[in-house]
Amino acid sequence: KGRYDKSFFQAEQGKKPLGSRLFEAIARLSVNVAFEAVCLRNNKKTKAVEVFMLQRKPHESFPGQWHVPGAVFRPGEKPADVARRLGPREFSAAITSNFKCHGTFFVLEPRGWFLSLVYLVRCKENPGTKGCWWNIKKLPKNTIPHHLKYIIPAAVKAFKK
Repeated sequence: KGRYDKSFFQAEQGKKPLGSRLFEAIARLSVNVAFEAVCLRNNKKTKAVEVFMLQRKPHESFPGQWHVPGAVFRPGEKPADVARRLGPREFSAAITSNFKCHGTFFVLEPRGWFLSLVYLVRCKENPGTKGCWWNIKKLPKNTIPHHLKYIIPAAVKAFKK
């Protein structure tokens, strides 16, 4: 398993975690590698391809906008490590993948520079109620722009093969 300083995110030995605000401040100073977990399905009733997305909270970057779940790689992590961490937190379900990258995109966003790696994932059970399924041809207008322009189309292209 990857080794990293857990103190950013978890309390240890009675200490408070440093938290995501400090992590994001440090992240602005480097290039971050992101695991973009795109979960697609064929809707049996409408025959449309749908994507699972979450809506950002008011205190997060891109407040109120829709996005595909993702996480930044921590030092030493492999894609399977990120998926294990990401599944319960953003899908409320375990996720699986063959961990083949279906696209890479270099993006500047408010939190800094990101190299986004696009992975198709599957949920072992239905994702939780945190997000919802959207028809890929009728995505919300307030979808994060680089998810709309790059991330979702790369995953859809791989999904349709």
